[in-house]
Amino acid sequence: MMALIVLSNFKCLRDHMQSHLFYDLHLHLLPGLDDGARSLEESLAMARGLADSGFGFLAATPHLNDSQLLDLKRISETQRLVSQALDAQKIALSLDFGGEYAYCARLLSDLRNRSLVTLAGSNLVLMELPESFLPPQICNVMFECVQAGYRPVIAHPERCEYVLKNSNKIQELSEYGAAIQVSFRSLAGLFGRKIERAAWRLLEENTADLLATDAHRVEDIKHVVQPVLARLQQHFGEAANLWLSRNPQLLLKGA
Repeated sequence: MMALIVLSNFKCLRDHMQSHLFYDLHLHLLPGLDDGARSLEESLAMARGLADSGFGFLAATPHLNDSQLLDLKRISETQRLVSQALDAQKIALSLDFGGEYAYCARLLSDLRNRSLVTLAGSNLVLMELPESFLPPQICNVMFECVQAGYRPVIAHPERCEYVLKNSNKIQELSEYGAAIQVSFRSLAGLFGRKIERAAWRLLEENTADLLATDAHRVEDIKHVVQPVLARLQQHFGEAANLWLSRNPQLLLKGA
C-alpha cells in the first residue's frame, strides 16, 4: 500500500484533483439521530470541512435498523434545520438525506411496503451488510429491490468478513444490480490493515462504483477525509473523480 503523504497545502491538491465538486452519498452529519454528529455546531463544522475539501453535495444517511426507529419526518425535519443553518453560515454545500439500512426486519418491511428511504429522493437505497456473515437471501433481496424500482447501494462491503474471503461475491451482487460503495474510513485503515487493503483493491481492480466518506465526527475531516483524498490523488489522479463526482451524479439520475 502506498505511503500516506503529508499535505503542506491541501487546497492546492484539492484544486488540482477536482474538475467537478465531489458528492458524498454516505455520512452521519445530522445531529442527534445516531452515532454521528452530536450537535448542530458539530454538523456545521463537518460541513465546512467537507466544503473546504472539495465536496459540494452531501446526502446525510442516519442508521436505519430495528433499534434506531427513525421515521422519515424526523430525518427530513433535521435535514431542513441543518440546511437552514448552512445557508445562514454561508457554507456552500447542498444537503439532502437518505438512510443507511442494516440488513434487518425494517429493511425487509420497508421493501415489502415500497416505503424505503432513498438517497436524495432518487431510487438509490443504501444498505450495509453484516460484518460477520453474508445473509443467504441477500441476492434475492437485491433482486426484489430492483424489481420494485430501487437500486441497492452496498456500503463498505470490504468490512464484511465473508466478502473478504470470497471476493467474487461482490461481482455477484453487482450482477444483481447493486452499486458498490467503498468507505473512506476503510481506506484510512480505521478497521485494520486487512480491510484497508481490501478497500484499496476494490478501487485498483475497478470493482467499486463510488466512494463515500462515512464521516461520523468533525475529527474525521482531518484524520480520514483529507488524508484519503491525498492518497487518491497520489494513486489515481483525476481518475478518482469517477468515484467522487461522475458516478454519484449518474446514479442519482437513475443511470
